[in-house]
Amino acid sequence: MDTAKTVHRVVMEGRQKVEVTGVRDLLVFDETEVIMETSEGMLSIRGSDLHMSNLNLDQGLIGLAGEIEELLYDESGAAAKNKPGLMGRLFRN
Repeated sequence: MDTAKTVHRVVMEGRQKVEVTGVRDLLVFDETEVIMETSEGMLSIRGSDLHMSNLNLDQGLIGLAGEIEELLYDESGAAAKNKPGLMGRLFRN
């Protein structure tokens, strides 16, 4: 089993870059907010001009760049879990 996919880690460089491991699904992505399901619960990253620098859900890895203003964990995650993930929205039947 791939360690990056199961072990959750957040590494920030200043407030311009963040790399997250242990990502199970990407639920919301736009230039002001990213919501993902991680092995430690739901994680919301808010900011401005956010864009993906790396996305590999097979390895559980997401890299973001932009102006990062907030990282917030939500243990319940009920609202976001009911939304289809990014991949589910892209590849609807």
